[in-house]
Amino acid sequence: MIESLPNLPYLLAGIALVGIALFALRGVIKVAWKVLRIILIILGILAIAGVFFGYLDLTL
Repeated sequence: MIESLPNLPYLLAGIALVGIALFALRGVIKVAWKVLRIILIILGILAIAGVFFGYLDLTL
């Protein structure tokens, strides 16, 4: 216990850093999901329009 006592501040700082990183990444993931969702919707609309106008041939 005495030998690991000097490492305690580093351990606490590491735990705090991981907590802060997870809190910050939560916002980044929300924004990235919104952007990805918009891109997927646009691609879906373009695919439907491409099939409708004959630019895209999707045969099964």
